[in-house]
Parts: sequence; C-alpha cells; structure tokens
Amino acid sequence: MSVGCLMQILLLDGKRLEIVVQPKLYASELRDMVASHLQLRENDYFGLTFRDETGHYQWLKLDKRVLEHEFPQRTGPLVLYFQVRLFVDSVTYLRDSVTVKLFYLHAIQSIYKGQIECDSDRVFQLAAYVLQAQHGDYIDEPTTKMQMKTLTLLSTNILKQHLSLTYCEDQIIEFYKTLKGHTVGSAIVNYLSIVERIPAYGIHYYYVKDKSGIPWWLGISFRGVFVYDHADRRKPRKIFAWKLLENLYFHEKKFSIEVVDFKKNTSGSVNVSVHSWMTATSQLAECIWKMTVDQHQFYLTRMHQKSLSVPLRSLNDIADDINRSLENFHKMTGSEVESDGILSSSTSFICSKADILQTKELEAMKIARQKMHLKLKARKEELQQELLAKVTRLRELCLKEAELTGTVPPEFPLMSGESLPQEARKRIGTFVLSPKFISDRVLTETEAEQSTSQFDFPAEGNLPWSNCAEDDSLSSDSTIHFHPKKMVKSLCSSLSSPCKVETCPVLPSSSRMKLDECSVISTVIRKSVQQSSILF
Repeated sequence: MSVGCLMQILLLDGKRLEIVVQPKLYASELRDMVASHLQLRENDYFGLTFRDETGHYQWLKLDKRVLEHEFPQRTGPLVLYFQVRLFVDSVTYLRDSVTVKLFYLHAIQSIYKGQIECDSDRVFQLAAYVLQAQHGDYIDEPTTKMQMKTLTLLSTNILKQHLSLTYCEDQIIEFYKTLKGHTVGSAIVNYLSIVERIPAYGIHYYYVKDKSGIPWWLGISFRGVFVYDHADRRKPRKIFAWKLLENLYFHEKKFSIEVVDFKKNTSGSVNVSVHSWMTATSQLAECIWKMTVDQHQFYLTRMHQKSLSVPLRSLNDIADDINRSLENFHKMTGSEVESDGILSSSTSFICSKADILQTKELEAMKIARQKMHLKLKARKEELQQELLAKVTRLRELCLKEAELTGTVPPEFPLMSGESLPQEARKRIGTFVLSPKFISDRVLTETEAEQSTSQFDFPAEGNLPWSNCAEDDSLSSDSTIHFHPKKMVKSLCSSLSSPCKVETCPVLPSSSRMKLDECSVISTVIRKSVQQSSILF
C-alpha cells in the first residue's frame, strides 16, 4: 500500500487546508481540488507554489506528479501556497466574482509584503478601500483605529518611511471618510483598478547575477522581462517586450534570452543580442525559464482574445455581481456577514458558501455513485452467468476430445477442489472384463440354484445322451479331449440367444461338465456383459 505525504495548503484568505497527497496525484489535480473547495471556475490564473532554500517561490509543474518535485528538506508538513500566477491587465477580463475576490486578496498580501512597491499616499488610499470593503462606512476615529489593528494594511517599508504610526493611521482615516456610500463590490473593484496602474503589479521577481557578479532583480510578467537594480524595484533598468524576444533557454545555473534589434546593420540583416544571468541553483534557472515561457504563451493568448473583440464587463457590473453574491449568501445562511478581519471575513463568504454547495454536490455524487454501483453489480451478475455457460460448454468439448484421443486436454476447466480426469477414451465393440469385477460377482449357492431354476431343462432320464450306447467307448477313447475354457468362450459368443440343451454335444458321462455348473458360468457372463454395456 502506497503511503501519502501530509501537506498544508495556505489559501489567500489565510486559512489552511490539510491533505494527504498520494504518490500518483498530479499537480493539476491538486490545484483542481483547491479550486473546487473555493468554487473557483477560472483556475487557469492560479497555481501552487513552495519556497525553496533561496527564498524564491517554486511553482509546481501541472503535468508532473506532486511528490516528484524537489521540495526542501524541512521538518513537519510541507506548506504549499495557492496564489495568482498569471495576471491580467484589467479586472474587466475576469468573468467570475470569485476570481475577482481572490485577485483582490492577493493584491492585499502583495502590498503588505512589499512585493508591490508604490508611494505612501497610494498605500494609504488602498488601506482606506480595504476598511470600506470590510467594515462599511466610517463611524468614528477610535472605532476605526481599533479596526485597523486587526488588519494587515501597511508594509514594513512604509513604516520605515514614516516613523510615526499615528501619522499613517490619520492619513488612512482621511481617505476613509471620503468613501462613504461605497458598497463592498464597489470598494473591491476600485481597489483593483488602483493596483493595476502600479508598474510593479503582476511581476514575479527573481534574484540573479550578471557575468561580472553584480546582483540584479529579474522581473517576469505578462508585459515582458524587466531588469531592476538590486536596491530599487520601482523603475526597471531594461525592458524586453515579448515581441522583441527571439529565444529563451537555460543551461544548469545560467538563464539566457535572445533579443532582436530591428535596427539593421550595414549588411542589411537584423542583429540578435544575447543576455544571460546566473542563478543560485539549476532548479531556480529552470523555474525562471518555465515562468518566462508560460507568461509569453499567456501574452499570445491574450492578444488573440483581444483580436476577437470579446465584450468585456464594466466595473459597475462586476461590483453588482459581487454584491448579489453577498446577498445570496445572506439568504442561504439567514444571517449577516460578520466583520472579523479582512483575511477571514472577506472570503469566509467564499469558503462557507463553498462548504454548503459542496455538501449538496457530495449528496448528489453519493446518489449517483449508488446508482452506478447497482448497475455495475447487475452487469457483474450478467457476466458471471455468461462465463458459467461458456465454462460448461468448454467442459463438454474437452470431454468429447478426451473420448476421441484418450487424454484430457490441459484446457479442461476445473471446479473448486476438482482434480483433472484420467483417460476417458470410449471403447466401441470390445470390452475387457476386470478380474476384480468377476471376483466381486461370485455367486453363492442360493444364487446359483435360483439362476439354474430359470432354465427349463428336461429330466435326467430324458436327456438326449442318456441312452447313448457309446458312452463307455467314448469315455475310454484317449483321443477325445474336453476343454471347459473353450466351452465358456463359445458360450460368450452365443450369449445373444438363450442356451438350448438340444445343441449341446454328446459327451461321455465321466468327462462332461455338470449342467448346473455351466448354467452358473453362463449366468455370470451374461450379467457381466449387461453391467459392462451400462458402464460403457
């Protein structure tokens, strides 16, 4: 029996899912399980990742089994992160409200962790939208400050820029007061609209070095490949758009890209320059290459969709969709949504609704499974009946073959506890009388008398040879020999007709068999033949 591995999956709302991953489970199947738990339809934007020894996020390959990845050697259960992998340039491209909410939660985490760097005023404005989406309209300053203590709104970099926490809170409150009347859906949509305009939005960062050993940040996004100074990730030093890239490849710890320069040289050909960087491990170089390929493919897919002129949803439609989903949740639970914190309350709706819907789906799946079980059981019985008929027919054919060849074929099907039959050739026209059979059929005196009484013999004085005058001369003739065995053989050949006394030869009285002994032998032989005909 295969043994699974215990893993914890950290969701975007801060909750954890514990699951025992079996050796044959693929990463795509695990992602679909998490998406099903969240009632997520557009799961192509998301993925599962883990942190390696260098601190980078390594994404699980969807076409690879989960346990075949090179995880870091750590004690305790392995932690995987469910995060956004492919970003869109506008929330209007998202079709489902659950996807919008997950993008919203991922943006909150990225701002708090400093992965999206922006100025302080924009951070304060975003924090105010979080308060509006979480707690509704502004009440008073003490209440708002208590609410901010339960939320993760300001990154470490912002706190370093402003030594006074009170100043940061006051700035957030000022923005918060201006948002009165915004619904939950409106606050979420406006938050994402602001984040999308930040240049660092949707970028995956990787620490690399050039040939001279100088450290850089390599950024991969749906817009292209960016190169940042190690000390500043706000403004890129170089930008390689997807349309300029000719080739992508890696070798061991080296990652390289070929960039096309459309300015023709003197010979009229197009120049292609190669840019290379070194990574800490070969696994990280492969991860960067895989991310670059996927982002480029996503870019081509988005360009194709834009060329089809697919109608997009407006921000108001998305906000109304989110509000309707909250109202439906209120009706299902019969209570209002509690405000317990952005990472629990905002998506507790998602998880709780998913749990309710998942319960109904499980019941429907259970009923369908029972029906399928009954169908399979009936089909099994039908196949067993057909198999029994085929086995019976095969036994008959094997026995017929054994009658002709004298040997039972090896294909003869045996029942439980049955041994292979011996030779079964059927003899026609002759028979062999077993000595054991004859010894078993020795008659007693009473049976002999009864057998002789069945024949109507004449009296002793009326026998044909009783008045023969040549009795004494024949008995004294030494040339005449009497063989009882030959007589028995002649009797066997004439068993088809009753034995008649008139056909018996004239024998001397001193050497002829007694009539009752002949009758006994005749009776034994006749019964033996009858028994043999029954057996064969």
